[in-house]
Amino acid sequence: MTSRRWVVLDDVDTNIVYGGTWFTVYDSSGSPGDNGPAYMGTLHGVNETDLAVATFEFDGSAVKAIGPGNRSNSPGAPGWDCRIDMESVGSRTTQNIENSLELCVWDAPDGSAGRHRLEVLAWAQGQAFWLDRIVYVPAPGADVGSPVVMLEIGDPAIAYGEGWLLLDDEAATMTQERGATVEIEFVGTRLTWVGYVPAEVPHGPASGAFSIDGRAPATFTLRGPPEGGDPSEAPPLYHQTFFQTPQLPFGPHKVVVEYHGDASLTPLTLSHIFIQDGNCTVPAPGEPSVFDTWTKPSPSSGSEPTSSSPAGQNASTTNGVPVGAIVGGALGGLFLLLLSILMVVFLRRRGSNSSTGNSSSRNVEQVGTSSWGRTSPSTQHPQPFDVAPYFSGNEHLIPGVRPLVSYHPPVKGGVVGSVSDGRATEGAGTPVPCGASGSQGSTTQAGSGSMGVGSTAWGSGVALVGDSGAGAPLREGRLEDDDDVPPTYSAT
Repeated sequence: MTSRRWVVLDDVDTNIVYGGTWFTVYDSSGSPGDNGPAYMGTLHGVNETDLAVATFEFDGSAVKAIGPGNRSNSPGAPGWDCRIDMESVGSRTTQNIENSLELCVWDAPDGSAGRHRLEVLAWAQGQAFWLDRIVYVPAPGADVGSPVVMLEIGDPAIAYGEGWLLLDDEAATMTQERGATVEIEFVGTRLTWVGYVPAEVPHGPASGAFSIDGRAPATFTLRGPPEGGDPSEAPPLYHQTFFQTPQLPFGPHKVVVEYHGDASLTPLTLSHIFIQDGNCTVPAPGEPSVFDTWTKPSPSSGSEPTSSSPAGQNASTTNGVPVGAIVGGALGGLFLLLLSILMVVFLRRRGSNSSTGNSSSRNVEQVGTSSWGRTSPSTQHPQPFDVAPYFSGNEHLIPGVRPLVSYHPPVKGGVVGSVSDGRATEGAGTPVPCGASGSQGSTTQAGSGSMGVGSTAWGSGVALVGDSGAGAPLREGRLEDDDDVPPTYSAT
């Protein structure tokens, strides 16, 4: 069984170009249905009958458009169609009203990657059409910038310990055994764990803990559905963020997660993992740890520490002598000397100029203010800003933690401009092409066999940890209620 890694683009990402009467919602905190909130809290919508188009060009082998859906048979339901390279691939409908529905899905027929163009054509017929995000599987070597990468549950980087079950719908893994652990090794700057709350299991509050690079663990809470009503009729809750790490130095990291509940409490589940600035190539079977394949940045780059230790320490010493401190002190002294010389020259010239009269001096000051004190509005550009995701409950939000997904804001209520290159993430290393050796980690590119095809965002065919030689094999589990599976779709 195989697994893929998906690059996730929020709807406001400037790589998605909009044409027509789109509008943007920046604070969509609502969560219709049981499929979680909107990704990053933003949505693009169409509420006009005129055709609107969202276009995304990519180099990859699969792509999905995801957004809130309405009942396909309800009056005024919106219409949409998806095209790849000008050919329709159809659309998917649902009988539910909820977020995170796969509006359309495309996989390359032969599984090979290439340059493609996705077009989402949408029109309203009384109810608005919504687009939340686009996810795609990039080609090895594709330029993906500083991506948010989604790992499926069968990714070889996820090593399950004893006590974990693979649910029969293969949408998630689950444990109800106290002390059950899972380890995730990755290259990036932040990890977000997304799971779901099954309906037919106990819903008493439980807890878990995660440890980053061997440091002291942090505790997170697992809560069941909201109180009220008949607990036996509570629906499952999908796309629930259980915890998120703080921002980390760009490089290899290991997160160990432990469940502190039991069979009488809310279980710990995993649907997928988001990695900020992650590596989008699936490790090949038997490939060494990211700590072994990590290529340290050269000292001349100065962007990252040269140590691959979890703490990221980099102390340059020779026989106990602090070489860095000596060199730094010498350079600092030289700088102060040059600054003193420049100040003397400046003061002498100022005294000489003052003898030519006050009128000339005033003219010089006015020209200087006009040239340097103002900036023409036409040269100003919007600055990247950070957007925090919306969580299903405050108990899942770690205070002070924000994912650094930066982009240039689009124009509200209009057409988003052309693609911008302003997606650099604060604290991240210099991005390299997907799967290339270097600071992104793996030095071995997985071939098409290890980038296999699945049918859902959570992974259809999964590579169990037993296949990668790490962790304990997953046992298949079956929940009592067969209805507790992700919402189904029908092709139209």
